[in-house]
Amino acid sequence: SLQAMAMAPSALALLALTTVLATVLALPTTVVVNPNLINLKFDFTQTFKTLDKALLQAQLVVNNTDAAWTAYTKDSKVTALFPTLRTLSTTENARRFTIFKANAAEVLKINLVKNQEWFAGLGPYSHLDWSEFSALTRAIPEPDNTLAPPTARDWPGLKEPTTGVDLRPATGKFMIDISGKGTQQIFTGINTGILDGLNNNINLNPIGRKLKALRGMEGARRGRELQQAPTSSKIDWTSKAGPVRNQGQCGSCWAFAAVGAIEALYRITGKNSNPDFSEEQIVDCCDIWRFYWSWACDGGYTSEALRYAKNNGLAAESKYPYKVSDSDSCNSWSWTSGAARAGSGDAIRDYGKVSSNNYVHLANSVRVNPTTISFRVVDSFRWYSGGVYSSSGCGGSTNHAMLVVGYDTTASVPYWKIKNSWGTGWGESGYIRVKMIKSTSSSGMCGMYSNAHRPWL
Repeated sequence: SLQAMAMAPSALALLALTTVLATVLALPTTVVVNPNLINLKFDFTQTFKTLDKALLQAQLVVNNTDAAWTAYTKDSKVTALFPTLRTLSTTENARRFTIFKANAAEVLKINLVKNQEWFAGLGPYSHLDWSEFSALTRAIPEPDNTLAPPTARDWPGLKEPTTGVDLRPATGKFMIDISGKGTQQIFTGINTGILDGLNNNINLNPIGRKLKALRGMEGARRGRELQQAPTSSKIDWTSKAGPVRNQGQCGSCWAFAAVGAIEALYRITGKNSNPDFSEEQIVDCCDIWRFYWSWACDGGYTSEALRYAKNNGLAAESKYPYKVSDSDSCNSWSWTSGAARAGSGDAIRDYGKVSSNNYVHLANSVRVNPTTISFRVVDSFRWYSGGVYSSSGCGGSTNHAMLVVGYDTTASVPYWKIKNSWGTGWGESGYIRVKMIKSTSSSGMCGMYSNAHRPWL
């Protein structure tokens, strides 16, 4: 492997490094060179475990940008994601190198912030500018009100399919006040035409008998489970969450979050100890042309992915493998009727939306099963390498979907543990810990309390 030709800790080396740092970062010229830089190898895995290691790596890259860029473009994990890096033209190489240097400087700047609870590292996306990288998030912000399936009126050119499974439920999702006091709500995805005329905010007490007759009180039972269960101080479903996936250069995070939640549900309930369902089926088939509010690699709603899974089932990954792209066609398997579908894939019974802007409700949902969230990703997020992440600049609409697999309220910095879909070379082996905002009236860190969903069997 390539090894950096780091300078010895001489007076000349100190002067060179401080000059670079002062020029690029506008920092004071008092930065001390750590002698551990000597013989240190470049590492673009982005999983450095400690701030000291992350800081050393950032210093090394900034001090040796030419050698670092050569190592980066020959790193097998990087080129596996971006094979064009092997054959860049002279002009494109120069452009990418400029971006790489700016990103390296930003990572070092993050790691030099005092008393910060997280640290940054250069990973396999270090040659991309923010506009290019942000295209990988693409989880479209979901509305808080009832989301009815799209029609030709919503999307010109949309036509009803003449064959296939029932893709359009009679209604959208209903918000239900389980307690009757307005303190616990959950969307339940009830699809019964009889309820069409009811207000979206339904109190179960007046209509309990009717709802029980229609649905066996499944929505109510699940809602009460959320309300009555005590909030555990900590929980970690990592062992049930399955392998970390990599969505690649496709804005399909919404599909990976939904499938991840379903796979975890199967492991936790014992229905399948090693499920591996198809994200590509969601990307190809859960789209606007089949009456779902999603646009394949251009983004989508996690709730719509769950609705698709409920209506159609999911094929195994081996039968419908991920292609890191939208094929613009839905595999014929997903259009087959009940008997074939039951033998080829599986489904969920229903799904719900956790009451917004309340960390207790999200925690109680995660206690039962890993829960999907929407998140506002900003530039600092992509450099996360370890620690408990927070940002004061991640307000606004959410743009990414992930899966919350646990939390710890007893840690020195309480946090949520979240599974991402950017591979194991990002963050803490594919996971991130995000600072827990203990509020029952806010959207949480980076909007993560605003749109959480959980499936059930």
